[in-house]
Amino acid sequence: MVLDIIVSAIELPRAEMFFVYKELPYLRVPLHAVIKLTPVAYGCEMELFQLPIEAVDTHREKPKVPGYLDEKFKFKALDQDLETVINEIEDQKPFIHVSSTTVY
Repeated sequence: MVLDIIVSAIELPRAEMFFVYKELPYLRVPLHAVIKLTPVAYGCEMELFQLPIEAVDTHREKPKVPGYLDEKFKFKALDQDLETVINEIEDQKPFIHVSSTTVY
């Protein structure tokens, strides 16, 4: 008896569970695809069925330096916006608020 297992594209195929847990976030699992795993002796057969849906590749490779975000993933406009806000804050006079409300 052959047991067919259908795994959705966002789940990790059981055939790839032998990878080290640190490598799991970087495995390439295709989007909009059905992965059919058929158990055989000492492993399983994997068939990939692509669905006709247009999509971009969202896979992110493992960074060269652990804990460091590559330049291509950084939002460059944010740095400029923050610099502008900091300059505006430095140009303003300090605002001091004194509350006269007493809480009982």
